[in-house]
Amino acid sequence: MDNIGHILNAYVQRKGELDFVMKKYKEIIKSTTSNESQTSVEVILCQKDQPTGLEKEMCIYLVYPQLDSTLPEKAIITTEKCLIASQTVASLRHELLMLPLSSVMPAVVSTLELSKVVNTSSESDEDDDG
Repeated sequence: MDNIGHILNAYVQRKGELDFVMKKYKEIIKSTTSNESQTSVEVILCQKDQPTGLEKEMCIYLVYPQLDSTLPEKAIITTEKCLIASQTVASLRHELLMLPLSSVMPAVVSTLELSKVVNTSSESDEDDDG
């Protein structure tokens, strides 16, 4: 019975972290998805780059090893239309593995804000001479 209580507490903590983050960062969070047990969580953040007007995105994917886990065993960070130094990504990933999501979110948001935008539009230089 004690194990069920521990699993339930871990679930409530994971769910609470995600709910808190969704409310606090609703302006920058594009979407969140998770499985029913909250052991697989994805948070997509999106921010418009002021000088260019392009949307920068960062995706955080967390996998918790067991139902009674409160910290993930795996953290994946991907970006779209922005460049972030690999050391910064590694540091954020390490923090995500060691701290609750809500504790790391200020650094995640700051990193996205400070990231360099990349224009990924595929404009062709070829002539349409037929």
